[in-house]
Amino acid sequence: MVYELKVSNEGDVFIKIGATSPYCPVTDFIAYSVTEAIKNAIPARKVDVEIDLKTQWTPLKMTNEGRKKFIEINGYDIVELWLQRFGNKVE
Repeated sequence: MVYELKVSNEGDVFIKIGATSPYCPVTDFIAYSVTEAIKNAIPARKVDVEIDLKTQWTPLKMTNEGRKKFIEINGYDIVELWLQRFGNKVE
């Protein structure tokens, strides 16, 4: 999940991303993959990837587009299920 993205006029890219779990075993691979994808997409001078493992991800962070796609693929609304079970609580 992308939490923040900044691109300077000089071509420096900063991206802050999150994982669905603070115990994600592939964060190094994710950071590498994001860096390579950015370098292949734009002429970035420098790419800085920060992985935020403190911000808890919940379905409430999904965009409307992401939510619709999730429903299309999986056949149910994960946001609605979350709200029924937990309300607007993050934890």
